[in-house]
Amino acid sequence: MTRRTAIQPDLFAAEEHRAKLERLGDPLQEMEAVIDFAALVAEVEKIAPLKDHPKGGRPPYPIETRGSSWC
Repeated sequence: MTRRTAIQPDLFAAEEHRAKLERLGDPLQEMEAVIDFAALVAEVEKIAPLKDHPKGGRPPYPIETRGSSWC
């Protein structure tokens, strides 16, 4: 197994990586063409609204960024 490192072994590694991603396409953009995420978020907010914590603290993450734990 090769060891991963943040050091780029090639001067053009970042450009090659970007070109590869462009060739493969962005699956999120394809999904966005089919799914109305704003409507989906509105429905999720009805079912699992964000909890209001009266003591303050860190605000909850937006629904769009939360995972499967709806706490």
